[in-house]
Amino acid sequence: MRVALVHDYLNQYGGAERVLSAFCEMFPEAPIYTLVYDSKLTGFAFEKRKVKTSFLQKIPLAASRHRYFPILMPYAVEQLDLSNYDLVLSDSGSYAKGIITKPGTLHISYCHTPHRYIWDNSHKLINEFGYPRIIKAISPFFMTYVRLWDAQAAGRVDVFIANSDFVRKRIKKYYNIGIQRVILFQYQHSKRNNNFA
Repeated sequence: MRVALVHDYLNQYGGAERVLSAFCEMFPEAPIYTLVYDSKLTGFAFEKRKVKTSFLQKIPLAASRHRYFPILMPYAVEQLDLSNYDLVLSDSGSYAKGIITKPGTLHISYCHTPHRYIWDNSHKLINEFGYPRIIKAISPFFMTYVRLWDAQAAGRVDVFIANSDFVRKRIKKYYNIGIQRVILFQYQHSKRNNNFA
């Protein structure tokens, strides 16, 4: 079975990246597809993996300042070519779930949360991100576009895995996804080992 892993962006090493590391252990031959990648910012955690990036990787500063390009991210993730895989496992809190797969491909999305900065507290988060004044001025327009895209993209996922009951309810609310398509599956991490419970 041909398997691919998809992650939003690899430019830090936090909780989401620890989940991705666990998926890498489960599927050691699977390549990673992501919007942007900076091996140094991830602590070289994925340097032995085959990592494929979007066209955003070629834009200066995109890897370190990815939040400046929200209007391009839906298009960028849809350009990732996943046509050769039987199973695609996306690990997402924003754009990765929006990948396009063939009808015969099973797409499972481990959802950390539905896109927080477009669905709730968007005004607060835009201010916290420190966007330039011009981006803040036009943000209501691109937020509407990204919300519409995000809801549509969620419909491409065959099965969601929620990492908490709270996230499960948010998936149901914002994506209008039937609860039977959302599995509750929590990830637990400790310094000694990684495991699922």
